[in-house]
Amino acid sequence: MSAVEAGGSAVRATRFHNTERIGFIGTGSIGRPMIAKLLEAGYPVDVYDINPAAAKDVVEKGARWHDIPRDAARDCDIVITCPPLPRDVFDNMMASGARWSECRLTA
Repeated sequence: MSAVEAGGSAVRATRFHNTERIGFIGTGSIGRPMIAKLLEAGYPVDVYDINPAAAKDVVEKGARWHDIPRDAARDCDIVITCPPLPRDVFDNMMASGARWSECRLTA
């Protein structure tokens, strides 16, 4: 029974086996707490945000900053995107420097 099922407020995370690194694009008000939880759980996290100041808190907690989305996603087993608007999703996926086609794909 999980902590939530037992009526508690804490959520027990299941560790992703064989996950060596997580990439996270978007370190704003929604992404930042998610990244902090991943760091607390012991995952190495690479981050990018269009606004570098938005990542300051998680970088201080141990996330690794990258200047372009492609670099934050490179060599990651999981990539999470959390941009604020649909156009930001498009820009991150298609913009010069994104190059998602160079990312590793696994089943």
